Amino acid sequence: MRTSSRWKKHNSRGQALVEFALVVPFFAVFLAGTVFLCRFFGAKLFLMQVAKQGYLMMAYTDSSEEETRSALHRIFDRRLPRGLQDLSVNIEKRTWWRWQPSRIEVQGRLAISGLSKKILGRDGIIVRAELSGYTGTWSRRVPSNFGGLIP
Repeated sequence: MRTSSRWKKHNSRGQALVEFALVVPFFAVFLAGTVFLCRFFGAKLFLMQVAKQGYLMMAYTDSSEEETRSALHRIFDRRLPRGLQDLSVNIEKRTWWRWQPSRIEVQGRLAISGLSKKILGRDGIIVRAELSGYTGTWSRRVPSNFGGLIP
């Protein structure tokens, strides 16, 4: 018994449709994961830049912890990435002769929505950046990467 070419062509189209239907969910999960990781690393990079800016302010100027914290909050108000919430700044400023490094930690929560929220079972992921080192007072001005927000 011979099969006609018309039947064979119709059967292969159905096979391609089934294969496509099997591959699409995996591709969608891969794409959503890639977008989520890009958002996470973008938020992490932003917090690292803010921590660096605060550390430079502490290292090169004679600013107190409160002045540094308020300057960092001005940066948050102006340049905050979408989805980053609940920001906090923890500063431990020490003088160089104590032989203990100063430390600045910036933390935020990256909000999650949609299917990622259901898969992970939480509202957000904590993103944290920390810098530590020896600080002192030099008579050099801080180069500001955030549009001159820090004097």
